[in-house]
Amino acid sequence: MDIWAWVETLQDDLRESGYERLADLVDQIQRDVGENNYERAQAALPEALAGARAIKNPWLEVYLRHWGMQNRMNNIGEGETALGEATSLLEFAHRKETVDCPQSVCVTQDISKCYGNVDGIGWAQDRLDVCRETMARITPEWPCFDCLSREYSEALIDQGKAEESIAFLEEQAKAMADAGEEIDSRYRWQQADSVWKAGRPEEALALYQEIDEMEDGAVEDDRIARYNYQSQILSELGRTDEALEILSDWKSLTPSDYVSWSRAVELIVGKKPETNTWSLGQKLQHALDHLVKVGAHRNALDMAERHGWLACGRGARETARRALAAMEACVPRLRVELDARERVAALAKRVESLPDRTDLPAPAAELVAHLRTMEERDPEREIEWLMAARLQLPDDMKLLLETADALKTCALGADSQALLWQALEAHRDWRPVIYRLQGHVLKAADARAHERLLGLVEPTDPATACWIRMRWAFLNGQWTEVGEHAVRMLAIENDDDARDLWAQAAMKEEDFETAVRLRKEQLASTTELNRGVCWDLLCAASAAGEWETVREYAVKLGMELEGTEGPIEEDWGRVMVAYEEDGKNFRYVATRTGPVTATIEEPAPGRRKQKAGDRVVFNPRPQEEAPEDEEEKKHFLYTYGHLHTVQAGAFERSWLLDGAQPTDKTYASFRDALWGKGWACWMLSREGYEVNDPTQEDEEAMLPGMLVLVAAPKSVPALEIHEALKTLTKRWKHPLCWRELAEHVDRDVAHHLEVE
Repeated sequence: MDIWAWVETLQDDLRESGYERLADLVDQIQRDVGENNYERAQAALPEALAGARAIKNPWLEVYLRHWGMQNRMNNIGEGETALGEATSLLEFAHRKETVDCPQSVCVTQDISKCYGNVDGIGWAQDRLDVCRETMARITPEWPCFDCLSREYSEALIDQGKAEESIAFLEEQAKAMADAGEEIDSRYRWQQADSVWKAGRPEEALALYQEIDEMEDGAVEDDRIARYNYQSQILSELGRTDEALEILSDWKSLTPSDYVSWSRAVELIVGKKPETNTWSLGQKLQHALDHLVKVGAHRNALDMAERHGWLACGRGARETARRALAAMEACVPRLRVELDARERVAALAKRVESLPDRTDLPAPAAELVAHLRTMEERDPEREIEWLMAARLQLPDDMKLLLETADALKTCALGADSQALLWQALEAHRDWRPVIYRLQGHVLKAADARAHERLLGLVEPTDPATACWIRMRWAFLNGQWTEVGEHAVRMLAIENDDDARDLWAQAAMKEEDFETAVRLRKEQLASTTELNRGVCWDLLCAASAAGEWETVREYAVKLGMELEGTEGPIEEDWGRVMVAYEEDGKNFRYVATRTGPVTATIEEPAPGRRKQKAGDRVVFNPRPQEEAPEDEEEKKHFLYTYGHLHTVQAGAFERSWLLDGAQPTDKTYASFRDALWGKGWACWMLSREGYEVNDPTQEDEEAMLPGMLVLVAAPKSVPALEIHEALKTLTKRWKHPLCWRELAEHVDRDVAHHLEVE
C-alpha cells in the first residue's frame, strides 16, 4: 500500500500555492532522518511544523511529528525526554481529523520505540501489546507492518525470547512475501539480531554479511550501526582483529549507536587490554552523559556499569567513582529493577579495592610544569594528582586551570565548570577563569549562566564585563550591540581583541567603513605586520570599495597589481566560491579578479538562487589544502567562502538541457552564440555521462551525453530562451530536451518527453 501518495500530492499543491520551502522541508526532513543527519533534521522541524499549522493541515502535522519522533528515537536514542511528545502525538494522531492519515499508524511505532528506549525490559509487555493491537488493524501491504513487526521482535528479545522472535519474524516475512512485498535489509537485520541473541553467532554473522551485499537504499545508511553488531559477533567468535577492524569510528556514530559500539569495545578490550585507554573512557563518559540526559535509563545503567568496570581495569579510580554514582542514580528510574542493585554493589566493591594513586610525581607547586614536560599525557591519572595537589595549594590558579582542563578532556565538563564557578566566587579578579567559564557559557548558549557570570564580574572588572557582553551579543547576531559594548570597553582598556570582534560584527552588519577603520587601528598598534589582519582589511576595503586601501595593503603582502586607481578587475584565474544555504554548502566556479574579489561564472542549477554574474568578496582562507600529487594539483581549484555580494548578477534562473552530446565544434558554436547574447551557458556533465540513443530500438544502446545549464538576463522572457534553443539546435543530429522550460512557457512537451 502506498501510504506516501497523499504526501506527494500535497507537495505539488504546496508548490503551486507558493509554499516551496515547506514542500522542500517535507522531503528534506524524511531524507535527513533516514540518512542519520539528525542535527539537520532536528533544526528544520520547528519551521516545518509552524508551516503545517499555518496552513491548518493536521495530516501534515502528524507526518512531520512522526518523522521528528523517528529522529529522536532512532538517531538520538531519546527515552523519557521524548515520552511526553510520543504520548501527545499518539493522542493527536487518533483525533477525528487525523485518524485516517496513514502516518497515524506509524505513531504506534514511535510510542513503542520510546518505551524501549526508556527501559526496554521494563516496558517489554506494553510494547508487545501496542504493536499487536495495531498490526491487527493493517495488512502486510502496509510499510508499517514491517516496522511494527521489528518493534515486536525487539520487545521479545528484551524478554529473553529470541527463539520466539525468530519464529515470529519468519511468519511475518511469509505474510509480506505472499502479499508481494519485498523483505528489506532492515527486516533482515532484525532477523539476524534474533538469531544472534538465540546463541547462534556464526549463523547470524553470515546473515549480516548477506545484508552487506543487498541492493537496498538503507544498506549504506545503516552500515555504520550494523558494523557495531557485527564487531560484537566477531569478538564472541574470537576474531578480535576483525572485530576491531570493522568497528565503526567514534566520529561517525550517531547517539543511538553508543550502546552497541560500547558493547563491542568492551568485548575487544577483554582480548586487547591495550585498547583500554583514557581516550576510551572519554568517549564512554560522553555516551553516558547523553543517555542520562535523554532519559534512556536502562541503557544509561548498562553504560555506566561498562564505563565503571573498564575504568577499574585501567586503574582510573576517580573515573570509576563517577561511573558508579551515575549507575546508582539510574536504579530508581527503572520501571523494573531486576538485578540492578546487585550489579551496583559489585562495582562499588571493585572501586573501593582500587589503590590510591595520589602520590605526586613532583611538589604541588611544580606539578603543572612537570606535567607539561611529559611526553605521554594521561588526564585520568593527572586528575587524581591535581586534586591531591590542590588540597595543599587550594588558591593556586595554575593548578585550578589544569584540573579544570583535565576534567574537560575526560568529558567531565559539568565537573570542570563547577570547579571554575567555585573558584570565581572566591577570586573575582582571575581573568583566565572568567574566560574559561565564558567559553562554556557561549558553547551552551546559556542565558542564565551568562547573567550569573556578569553578576560576579561587573562590580570589580567592568572592562571584562564589557567583553562578556560583546561576545554574548556576537553569539546572538546583535551586531550593533557588539559595537556599543566595544566602545565602552575601549574607553576603559585599549584592547585589540575588542577591535577584532567589533570589526567582525561590522562586516556582518555590512558597515564596511567601520571595519576598515578598526582593522587599520589594529595594524597601527604594532610595528610588525600582522598578515591575518591585513587580509581582513583587504576584505573590508574591497567590500567598501576603498581601492586605494586595497592597493596599499596588497603591496605590503607582496602582491603586484595593475593600475593605480579605481576598482581592481584583473584575471587571476579560476577559483571556487562556497555559499552556505539552508545548512548546505554549494560551490560555484568563479574568476578571481583581485586579492579577495571574484565574479561568479557558473549558473546555479534549477530553483536555487542564481549566482551567475555576481561580483563578490570572499574569505581569503582556503577551505581545502591543495593535493600533494602534482598531476592532481594542475586541475585543483581553491575554494573560498563567500563573504559579501558587492553587485548581484543580472541573470534569471537557470534551465537544464539534457541529451546526446554533439561534436565539439557544434557545441562550441552553440555556446558562443549564447555567450554572444550575453547569456550564461555551462556544461554540468562530466566524462562518462551517457544517454539512450534515440535512433536505436535497443534500450541499452547509449551515446555520450551532456547536461547544460542556460540562463539569460532577467529582462529576457523565458519564451525567448525557448525559441532561441529551438533555433540553435534544430539541425543537430540528436535532439536536446528542456522539458521544464517548455512546460513553463506552455509549449508542446511531446518532443522533450520522447528525448527523456
